[in-house]
Amino acid sequence: MPILTLTGIKQDNFIDTAISEDLMDHLMLEATIGQSNITVSNGALFKVGEMVIIYDGDGTFETATIQSINGNILTLRTVLLNNYPLGSSIGKFYGVIDTANKKYTRPIAPDLGTGADGNFVSSGNATWSSEKNFQSVIIQNGHTITVSGNFNIKCRGEFRIETGGVLTAKGQGHAGGSYATYYSYQGTSELGSGTNTYTANGGGGGGGQCSGTGQNSGAGGGGGGYGSAGGDGSLLGGSQYGRGGGVYNDAGLTNENISYRRGAGGGGGCSGIQMQAGYGGAGGGVINIQTK
Repeated sequence: MPILTLTGIKQDNFIDTAISEDLMDHLMLEATIGQSNITVSNGALFKVGEMVIIYDGDGTFETATIQSINGNILTLRTVLLNNYPLGSSIGKFYGVIDTANKKYTRPIAPDLGTGADGNFVSSGNATWSSEKNFQSVIIQNGHTITVSGNFNIKCRGEFRIETGGVLTAKGQGHAGGSYATYYSYQGTSELGSGTNTYTANGGGGGGGQCSGTGQNSGAGGGGGGYGSAGGDGSLLGGSQYGRGGGVYNDAGLTNENISYRRGAGGGGGCSGIQMQAGYGGAGGGVINIQTK
C-alpha cells in the first residue's frame, strides 16, 4: 500500500508579499474509535468548519470536520471511525485559487448532520419533505425518492443510488400557469407569478391565447426555461402561442437565490373549449446533498 504524505498548504493572498504557512500538525494524545475530541499541538492552526485528514502514518486515515476549538482541543462533528496513536498526523484539505477575485480559498467542509434518522434503505417509492439526517442511504432498484422543497439531505456515511433507483425533484420547482378559455396564464418563475398573456415571464413560459371557440381554436403554452430557453407552444386557430421562457441560471447555480435555483413553470394551454385546455407543467426542483 502506498504511504500517504501530508505536506500542508501555503496560502498566498496575492495582495502583499506575506505568505502564511498552515502546516500539518500532530496528535498530542492517543485518539480512539468513537471519540469526537482530539488534542493537537497547536490549535491556532485550525479553524471551525475546516475539513481535515487524520492519518496514523501506516495506511489508516479518515476525514473529519471541525465543530469547535478550545485551545488545542478540536471537537469534530462526527466521531472517529479508527484508532490513532500519539503523533498521528492531521492536515488540511488543499484549497483553490479564485482567479476572478485574486485570492486563495480553502473549502469549508459540508455539514454531515447528526445521523438521527439512522440507516435508510428504500422499500418502495417515497417523498421527503423535510431535512434528513442519515447515517447511510441506499436507494434500491425500482424505487423512486422524490424531494419536495428546498432543504438539506445529510448523510454521515455511504450514499448509494443503485442502478434503476431514482432520486428526483421533478415537478418540484416553480408552478405551471393555469389554463383559461381564451387567455391562459404564464408559468411562475424567478420573477414570481405570471399574468394571462402569451409573452414569457422571465423563465416562465407564456400562456396560450385563442380568440375563437370550438375544436379548431387552441394555442399551447410556452415551455419553462432555466439553463436553456424553453420552447414555444403550438398554434391551432388561436391568436397567439405561448413564448418559451428565457435563461436565468446556469449549471453552476451562479445565482444562489432559491427562486433562481428552481426550474420555471410552463405556460397554460388555451382552448376554445375550456375543458380541453391544460395547466402548464411545473419546473424541476432542488436537491441538496451533503455526504461523506
